[in-house]
Amino acid sequence: MAGIDATSASARMNQYERGKHTPDFALMQRLGRLLGVPASWFYTDDEDLARLQEIHQKLPSAARKLLLEIAEQLCEASTASPPPSPRARRPGKASPAHA
Repeated sequence: MAGIDATSASARMNQYERGKHTPDFALMQRLGRLLGVPASWFYTDDEDLARLQEIHQKLPSAARKLLLEIAEQLCEASTASPPPSPRARRPGKASPAHA
């Protein structure tokens, strides 16, 4: 399936799990194709990023482009306006001067 001999697959996986050996990138690409995820999915430790990669992988090309455009717009919007100050008045709350 992923180019691993079935008779040695268990032993090889055990060596990967114990850190004795590291699978090469080509193997991770083959595993990714089998599982429907990009090879980069195996290397991220950020759950949100991993989920975005899963979603991206499942989308058709046109939807992928739209996803990227939306992400770029969100990025531009978040850098254009700084986040509110922690001392900023929250809606529904009286400011200390008016309490």
